[in-house]
Amino acid sequence: MTEPLTPRIQALWVRLGATLLTYILATNFAVVLFMSFVFVSRNLNRTANPADIPKPTEEEVMALNAEPGFVLARFVITVMISLCITFLATTLLDRRPLRDLGFSFRGAWSSTLGWGAFLGVILSSLLVLTVCALGGRHLNYVGFAEANPALVVGFFLFLILISFAEEWFVRGYIYANLRAEASAARTILMTSLLFSAIHINNPGLGALGWINLYLAGIVLGQLRELTGGLQVSFGLHAAWNIMLGMVMGATLSGFEFPSLFRVSLYDLESPLGGGEFGPEASAIMTFLFLGVIIVLARRLAPPAPEEI
Repeated sequence: MTEPLTPRIQALWVRLGATLLTYILATNFAVVLFMSFVFVSRNLNRTANPADIPKPTEEEVMALNAEPGFVLARFVITVMISLCITFLATTLLDRRPLRDLGFSFRGAWSSTLGWGAFLGVILSSLLVLTVCALGGRHLNYVGFAEANPALVVGFFLFLILISFAEEWFVRGYIYANLRAEASAARTILMTSLLFSAIHINNPGLGALGWINLYLAGIVLGQLRELTGGLQVSFGLHAAWNIMLGMVMGATLSGFEFPSLFRVSLYDLESPLGGGEFGPEASAIMTFLFLGVIIVLARRLAPPAPEEI
């Protein structure tokens, strides 16, 4: 049996810090570079010298960020960078096999993935329908509202890809490293903190939205610990994103996507509707996920010692 290789950087926090710093710098640099490329290419007809193109105004940047095609391309770039960094950090920095991150096509992976997706559908439906019931709102059928079919497919695939990328990085790479030296509870809490932190630049994220993301991270971490893999947490994450953003048409983490139905929650009080961030900043989600955390915590609790 081959002995596992020693990581190139043996200090855990230095290794994780280097990976996180690389992730932050690479994603931000790529977005700025892509935005600059798009702006320059659109303005080359004004001058033969790219250096003479003026710096874009704030209004021009906002207009560019409102274009669905640009948003999708920007999202895909950041996801691909995340996947590459996770792969390189695992194979070159940690020098461990990718299966250690918890995702495998062996065994009953499809059924566990399906159970996660089922849980995601139930939780997202409970959240939106409860907010609608309390706020007097209805789901209105819009049939993707004349959206470009290519963009609809692109956003659908992106939501699956971003769910996998976040799970593979946070509850795959980071979780595997922390769990080797820390308890399950400590690892779940720390990875949940990172999960909420990577959404810090999302539009409309307030205190309640941040708390709910942290609670969602705990649930996903509990499922990772209970099952020993990423299939259930990935299935839940992907189904949640698709149901919330592209089926029911609520704002998803501050962003809107082409959807089958559409529901407007903006004018509801923030603790109920979630404001600009969407129902993920609703107090309904807080109570919903606290309940799930309590149920899963009982499953994770060690059995009581038998009386002699």
